[in-house]
Amino acid sequence: MKGVEATDRARVETPTKPEHNSVTTVTSMSRSKMTPNGAGQPRTRPIRPALSHRAGATGYARRVTSYDFLSPEWITAARALRDEYRDRLPPSTIEARVNVVVNEVPHGQADTVKGHIDTATGRTVIEEGHIDDADVTITIDYATARAAFVTRDQQELMQAFLAGKILVDGDATQLLALQSAPPEVDPAAIEMYERLDAMTNKDN
Repeated sequence: MKGVEATDRARVETPTKPEHNSVTTVTSMSRSKMTPNGAGQPRTRPIRPALSHRAGATGYARRVTSYDFLSPEWITAARALRDEYRDRLPPSTIEARVNVVVNEVPHGQADTVKGHIDTATGRTVIEEGHIDDADVTITIDYATARAAFVTRDQQELMQAFLAGKILVDGDATQLLALQSAPPEVDPAAIEMYERLDAMTNKDN
């Protein structure tokens, strides 16, 4: 015999697949100031984005900081979120100037928050304080305000209107025009409201 053939073959090692964290973290806003009853305290909770282009590549859940609805911290974060999407949102098709009074706010020193909605420029502006030349002023409770500005639950708003929880002073057609607006179909608007809902504390 010329020799014994080697029967061992070179072993191919498969590189170890790097581990990935299953949760990515969204940097929280600046730390809020605690009030005596703990209002406005930021809380973190995991969510999974609903839009495919947000979760599609990794499928990871994201962690966001949530605030009490209409707390100073929530207002600051909501304003920053709208500024982020300002150039991506479609123009408003309804012209309305509405002052809003929200009663029964369960946190903070005052139980009332004032704000306004102004679409006269073609963009929807929602800000603190009242404007002088509003067409109508509406007064609503805290839960109804959340349905109007966060979850945008038209059925809950209609039930609140029928139950007398939405008080109207002025041109009621302005309010009806806002209520009859078609639901958001623009991807950027849907994404923005999803993020707004995610950063709103559900426990208060």
